[in-house]
Amino acid sequence: MPSSFPSPHQPPWLRNFLAIWAGQSISQLSSAVTQFALIWWLVRETNSAHILATATIFALAPDIVILPLVGTLVDRWDRRAIMLAADGSMAFLTLALAILFTTDTMILPCIYLYQLATSAGRAFHRSAMVAATRQLVPPSFLPRVQGFNTFLWGASRLLIPPLAALLITVVNLQTILIIDVATVACSMVPLLFLRLPCLKANNQSSSAATDKEGFWRHLTGGVTYLSAHRELLALLVCVALGGLLLLPAFTYLPLLVKNHFRGGAQELAWLEAAWGGGILCGGVLLSLRKSGDRQVQIMLTAMIGVGLGYGCLTALPATMFFWTLPIMLLIGIFCAAASAPINTIFQTKVPGNSLGRVWVIHELVSGIFSPAGLALSALLADSLGVRMIILICGLLYGGSAIIGFFIPALRSLDLDS
Repeated sequence: MPSSFPSPHQPPWLRNFLAIWAGQSISQLSSAVTQFALIWWLVRETNSAHILATATIFALAPDIVILPLVGTLVDRWDRRAIMLAADGSMAFLTLALAILFTTDTMILPCIYLYQLATSAGRAFHRSAMVAATRQLVPPSFLPRVQGFNTFLWGASRLLIPPLAALLITVVNLQTILIIDVATVACSMVPLLFLRLPCLKANNQSSSAATDKEGFWRHLTGGVTYLSAHRELLALLVCVALGGLLLLPAFTYLPLLVKNHFRGGAQELAWLEAAWGGGILCGGVLLSLRKSGDRQVQIMLTAMIGVGLGYGCLTALPATMFFWTLPIMLLIGIFCAAASAPINTIFQTKVPGNSLGRVWVIHELVSGIFSPAGLALSALLADSLGVRMIILICGLLYGGSAIIGFFIPALRSLDLDS
């Protein structure tokens, strides 16, 4: 842990935050194993880009439909209670899916509904955790905390694919689901027993909570805030491009492994682990960087690197699978450097009492464009093939970042830092 963090005898914000962060991390790692196992089950059973895209679209649907409401509720309700309710609901749904597999009554629509419902729970949980972090962590430490979050993201992508591939060969899918249910306790126990401040936006009056007009004014507060800050709107364009172009490229990697490189679950695990290793390295670098670094320049440069990386990946012949691993490692490093500055900018520049609503718009923008990108790519997959789809998405993403260097509103975020 970096030495610049407060020591244990100082105010207990660090102890409390790390306890919550560790519990949530264990639960997220287990959920990542479940997602890998479910995706490979779909690939193995269907070998269909359309079904893979449909399952992903169902997982993204709540980001479009309920996220505006989520942001408002997160800014008005106790964020700890929201996280507890979301964790409990997702555990129940995962248990129900395990029962369906055990009784051999699983049908494809159940997978779609599971993706839809658990995604709604994650939408509440994600927004509440972001807003609660803003309350628990001093502003000067937020960039380093984001670096640790990126480190966790990378660690999960590094460790989970090999673990999931191993578990798939040792135990059945329902056992993996039961393990996921059990780990939810790790995320709920710290929230239940730690002494924490009321994780609720602290400028909400009791009358506002019952006033319908106040509710709708609160609901549109994020849009109002962003409309007065053009530089943040420009940043949202980068978020939209990530959802539109990068998600299809990553979603079709299992099919690229199976159909082009003639690999199986183990090869997919190596590929995703290499990507996770890159994110892990990127998270370490981000946690060590100075707070005054030019975050927009880092983000745009990294976006170009991601685009070129996907271009190189698809250019490899089928007999050169080994070379996909260093390429995915570099893509992971660039992904970390492209995503973390976006989160840090929003958390440091948006006031805490508006962050929940503004963050939801950030999630909503990505959520709207991601299904659009998947739907369009699914339509073109039969005629172009997933290899060409990944190449086109990568090159468009990198090319758009070059344009970003010439957008004054976006560059002004660095000038203000």
